[in-house]
Amino acid sequence: MNRLLLWSVARLAPVWQRLGADPRALRLILASKMKIGDRSLKMMGQTRGKSSDYTILIYCLLFIFGSILVFLYLAIDDKATAVGMIFTFISVYLGFMLVTEMTDTLFDTRDLTLLYSRPVTDATLSLSRGLYVYLFASKFVLPLTIPLGLALLYLAPLLVPVYALLCVLLTVIVVSMTLGLYLTLLRRMSPDRLRRVMGYLQVVLTTLFIVLYQLPNLINLTDSGDGVFDLRIVGTAWGFCWPGFWLGGVWDSVTYFGARPLSLVQGLLGIGAAAVGVRYYVSQGSNYGSQLMGVRIAGSEPADDSPEKNLTPVFFARYRNWWGRLTTRTGPERGSYRFNAALMTRDFNYKQQVYPGLLIPLLIAVGFAGQRLVAGGDPLGPGGVITSLYIFAILIVSPLVSARLSENFRAGWVWQTNPVERLNPILYGQLMAVVGLFFVPVGLVVYVCVGIVAGAGVFDDILLSLAAILLASILFQYTERSLPFSQEKNAGGFQAIGPMFLILFLGSLAGLAHYGLTFIPYGVALGTVVAWVVCLLALRGLRR
Repeated sequence: MNRLLLWSVARLAPVWQRLGADPRALRLILASKMKIGDRSLKMMGQTRGKSSDYTILIYCLLFIFGSILVFLYLAIDDKATAVGMIFTFISVYLGFMLVTEMTDTLFDTRDLTLLYSRPVTDATLSLSRGLYVYLFASKFVLPLTIPLGLALLYLAPLLVPVYALLCVLLTVIVVSMTLGLYLTLLRRMSPDRLRRVMGYLQVVLTTLFIVLYQLPNLINLTDSGDGVFDLRIVGTAWGFCWPGFWLGGVWDSVTYFGARPLSLVQGLLGIGAAAVGVRYYVSQGSNYGSQLMGVRIAGSEPADDSPEKNLTPVFFARYRNWWGRLTTRTGPERGSYRFNAALMTRDFNYKQQVYPGLLIPLLIAVGFAGQRLVAGGDPLGPGGVITSLYIFAILIVSPLVSARLSENFRAGWVWQTNPVERLNPILYGQLMAVVGLFFVPVGLVVYVCVGIVAGAGVFDDILLSLAAILLASILFQYTERSLPFSQEKNAGGFQAIGPMFLILFLGSLAGLAHYGLTFIPYGVALGTVVAWVVCLLALRGLRR
């Protein structure tokens, strides 16, 4: 695939020349970077053989997800809206990957020493970074978009070239907007301030991508009440909310020859966004190398000896201390709680991975409650209540998985300076930190929203689901016996995948069992008592 993408870049040599770059140097730099990127995938998969093994696995998973998107195209009557929603999902995935994985690549300075010994212009250097991110992203977008392309070969062969062009435009829009924003910050801010702002920006952008991903599922935009099949976004005012629907406007304009004026405007907006994004990114590339050396994110930089300001709100700090005194004993439990709570509230990488995910149950609960308050209607049924409650399990599993990993994993030697006799108190303190910092505050909002939607009769359902989720988290601590923040990020994540999927699978079974108990008189009440007894016994065992 690398050769195909590099061949495509070589065909556009006149364009790169007009932008001030050297096409031959650009291709050589890209070839080297993509080879290094493939080797990084090999390290991520921890494979000893060819790096293609792990890469093929990723492509297959993305192809399966892309095949699911074909059913979305078939299910929605308005095909322009269907294409817009598919592009929205893909753009969210792509934007999430850019924000979480490719930021360090854009600001990496390790290759500048070699490149600056050659006659490489800033335009070539800037374009090489942007094109590398674009090509690397394209390798993951292709498996997502190929299934629908194959379906269109059968359903509407004449629209396949339009679809291919829209896929290219979508990738250009997302990449150029993200990288253009980062380069703007690079030119406008001092290096020290930029490093801190980028950490918060990654959290904000990741949160935004998740919100926009969930938004179409929470808002009923149809007037007919027939659900997703009659959904129409492209060609309405809602179509301006995200670039994926702009490209749906191009599809609609081609299909209906501009019959819907708003679709035509949205299509022109999508094409213009791609052109403006590329031009803006190139315009921000002057003095790129010299400014980049000031940041040195991936390199070594002198430590900041100035004391860090405590920006934690007073109320939250008091609540955190109170929760620690309430749930942990003095000694290893309390020390582990304070250690984990401090890193969970200060570490940028941890915030970036965990905090946006907290919005998923919040969005679902608040969305359901808002619809009930505004539109009224019958209370949510047992199935909907149980689904809403057990999606809440992500607030436990995701923080616990991420609390094992760290880019500074070698700092885990601190655990060996004062050897702990038993690991359980450390894991218990970590669990209480997750419960106190994430589960309790967000849970209060979620449970209130569920009560608004389903009524006061779901109190026993809330208690049963709470016991089941806490029990699942305790089982995770039993199965994943790793010290906090002591595993390498790339390697440790794969070691934790097995226990994570096990807990999520058991949580799904618990949800099904919960639903079954709703058909038995007093079944939920009896199940709640049994679940809490088992949960408290397991928690007591974890403290020993």
